[in-house]
Amino acid sequence: MRNLLADGLIDSHAELGRGWAPTWPSVLPVFQLDHVLHGSGLTAVRAGEQTIPGSDHRAVFAELALNQR
Repeated sequence: MRNLLADGLIDSHAELGRGWAPTWPSVLPVFQLDHVLHGSGLTAVRAGEQTIPGSDHRAVFAELALNQR
């Protein structure tokens, strides 16, 4: 993860100031294992997590917008 961020990818939750978003285990999550990463040509508009029945992780989603040049 550190290498991906060092290479220029952006964590959508961090960009939106949402910081730590635990995703595992799905019941009472304590670890943030899942992320949405994007490049500099995109901007995060919103991000969140959703419990999915039958999964041990919470789903992570982000709405991204194309940067206008």
